[in-house]
Amino acid sequence: MSIASGSGSACTDRVMRFHDDFPTHDAAAHYAVAQGIDWVNDALRARVRPATVAATVPSPQICI
Repeated sequence: MSIASGSGSACTDRVMRFHDDFPTHDAAAHYAVAQGIDWVNDALRARVRPATVAATVPSPQICI
């Protein structure tokens, strides 16, 4: 799975490889989507304002 963002010199790409065996294609796709959502949520939390504000403002999250 690859998650890319930005453009030009500000472009970043995160590539993840999963070696687990999944019983079905749907199970593997669900796992990949969940991992991607976790990564995006972690990135959003890292962008939250300083700790004094972060304590009163919930961090944004993406859910499906």
